Amino acid sequence: PEHFCSKMLSPDAGSRRGSSASFLNTQSESSLDSRRQSLMNPNSKEGQSLLGNDPHKLQGYVNRLLDVRIQKWVMFSTVWNEVIDQFRAEDLISNKERDYMKFSRFDGFSQAIYLPVFQTAGVVEEALALLERPVDDYDPNDNDLFKPILDHVTMRTAVSEVWELGNYILLKLLGPVHNDDAVFIMNFILKWVESGTVVDHAKITKVRSVVSSLAQLVDVLSQGIGRRKPAAQRRSTGKSKKAPENNVPPQRGGFRRAISASSLSATSAQAPAPSNAKAYENVVIADALRDHTRDKCRAFINSLKGIMIGSDPESKEVMDRLTFSLSMENGFFWDDAYASDALDDMARSDIFKSVLTKLQGLVSCHPDEVEPKSKEARRRLTFF
Repeated sequence: PEHFCSKMLSPDAGSRRGSSASFLNTQSESSLDSRRQSLMNPNSKEGQSLLGNDPHKLQGYVNRLLDVRIQKWVMFSTVWNEVIDQFRAEDLISNKERDYMKFSRFDGFSQAIYLPVFQTAGVVEEALALLERPVDDYDPNDNDLFKPILDHVTMRTAVSEVWELGNYILLKLLGPVHNDDAVFIMNFILKWVESGTVVDHAKITKVRSVVSSLAQLVDVLSQGIGRRKPAAQRRSTGKSKKAPENNVPPQRGGFRRAISASSLSATSAQAPAPSNAKAYENVVIADALRDHTRDKCRAFINSLKGIMIGSDPESKEVMDRLTFSLSMENGFFWDDAYASDALDDMARSDIFKSVLTKLQGLVSCHPDEVEPKSKEARRRLTFF
């Protein structure tokens, strides 16, 4: 971007008279709204940020937006995406290769742009290898473990993208029933990061199991969400399930409660039709994607519990929240209708699919997998 933007920005870029002001004039005032300054919570009706409306965080965001380096990347990403779209128009690359090679922008998220998977694929794996590297005969602190990652710009960016996009996917998947517990856990982790005490609460060297289970969950969603056909009506009533009341007095005769298949058609004409709500409560909803997603999400939560240090009070509280989420009968893991509706909502959301594709590239793709197969496309990229 430096060489490209040297011809696009005026010498006084970054000042009030320079390109900062002109760039901001093209943005809507709502882009600086305090509700959209950090990680967006998809379960909040008002689009409330997970990090709240702290004026210091808001000022920090404005400063980053005014930073001329952000402008350079935004301008470069616009031109780069046009080049990649032209590759696709000429059929040099596939749709998946196009998505992997383009910069991403998501309204309401914290970053102005997100790097292409073409650039960040495999970087998370390198970060995990750094965390697992052997250390001397002393207990490392946060600075010892994370300094090599923080000093590497691309690696630091990739890890922060996994955190933000992964949180969005999980919040969207678990839905409003689990929202308070999920936000509580995320805020605890953010607190540990800001205070530099992550190693006191979690086994950082074993975080690979969490990333691996997240990658498996993302792969399952990526394979099924695109082909999923949402139901016309919502299955869940939004109320807790109750045991059905039996108002019919017990029969004293010799009739059994079992009904044969041959007599079912005859008796159904006489029996009154149940209401839609009761019918949905009693019917078993067959949903292979839901069941597979539940298994992977349950494995992810168990892996997250596994890296917590149980002797620490705050870590113990996080573990209790995770256990409670797994046991909620009206939540994602036990309410079939609620879980199927959540997947239907995700299948209707274009932004969810875009975020999912981006996250899959970050945690699942090898650098060789995101390289364009066309020799002509590779030649043009080298020239550009």
